[in-house]
This record gives sequence, structure tokens and C-alpha cells, in this order.
Amino acid sequence: MEPLYNSLLRSERNQRRFNDLWRLFETIEPASLIIPKDYQKGSYPGILDAPLSYPTPPHILERNLLAQAVTLNGRLEVPMGHPRDLFCLVQDPDNVHEIIFLPSARHARQWVHNADPVDYAFEMWGGASDGKRGNETPWTSVTKYLETGHDVFAHLLMHADGRRAEHDYWWVRGSNNMLPGVPEEIRWLLSTFKLLPAYAISEIRPVIAQWWT
Repeated sequence: MEPLYNSLLRSERNQRRFNDLWRLFETIEPASLIIPKDYQKGSYPGILDAPLSYPTPPHILERNLLAQAVTLNGRLEVPMGHPRDLFCLVQDPDNVHEIIFLPSARHARQWVHNADPVDYAFEMWGGASDGKRGNETPWTSVTKYLETGHDVFAHLLMHADGRRAEHDYWWVRGSNNMLPGVPEEIRWLLSTFKLLPAYAISEIRPVIAQWWT
């Protein structure tokens, strides 16, 4: 188990990073969060590594990261989110565990929920507590790292150095030389605004989490 002192230091660092991101994304022009057409084109899979394998989905479907639905390359008017929708904190009442980056406002709308009373009830009175206050189980990590990404990114894979890995869906599970791929929307965002170097972007992993904000 991580010593409490180290855990608190990490929590403070995460909070500072989050505050820096918040200030940056307050000033970002929404138009600068539209992925260029050339980058979108390059997100389509290329030559396959193995015979009879399939292209690795998904490519960038929607260039405007703030669109809450697909605009069909700007032909449809759809609700727009805020730049801050592209990241969030994972925290419990005492510590900040992680900063999560989301591929787009559309995915943020699907995945992020704030101050959910069901989550709170689950943590306080679920499991060994048998529904009674005072019998709550000790706090456990609110973040779990996954072997593959969420749908629609479940088949997005990469090599350890960040290169996209083309594959046959049937043999991918259990393969030791592949990692969950980082969605191109997140890779573009973090590299464009110089938020992380390339090697650190390739270390990002998909998670499931419960949190309060």
C-alpha cells in the first residue's frame, strides 16, 4: 500500500495540474479545438501488419472536439460543449487520484456524471456494510485500469512506442506485445497544446472510475 504521505503529495500535485489545465482551457478559443482535415485523414488505418487482419477502428469521426453529436463535417448544427469538458478529476472526499482526458464533448456527455447520489450510496452502504451506516467498508481505489479501451475504442491498440497496431480482432486478447491505444482525439489535443510529451501520451491507459466533483 502506498504510504499516506506519498499519497497526499500525489493528490496535491494532481490538484495543481488540474488547476493549471482549468486556467488554460478557460482561455482556449473553441475554434482551435477543431482537428485539421489532414490529421483526420491520417487517422484512418493504413497497411495491415498481418494477412487477413482488419483495419483498427476507430478513426476520428468528428473533428470538432466540442460537438456533443456528429456534425457530419460541419453540415449539421449540434450543441457544443465547453473546452473544460475534455478533462475531469477522479477524487474521493480526501484525495485527488487522477486526471482523466476525454476524447470529445460527445464522449464526456456519455461518460461523465457529477455528484451522483447513486455512486455515493454505493460506496457508503454497498458491499460488506449490509446497508447499515457505521459498517462501511474501508475506502478503496476509485480507479481501475483496463486491458482494453471502452467501446468504441475496445479494438484500438498500439505498440509500446505508441505506433498504431493493426490486428485481427480474434487474436488480440492476451497478446503481450500490444497495449490499449490512445484515442487520436486525445493524442491530438495533448500534443497540439504541448500538455504532455509523446512518450507520456503513449503511457495513458483507459480506466473506469467513481468520483465526486
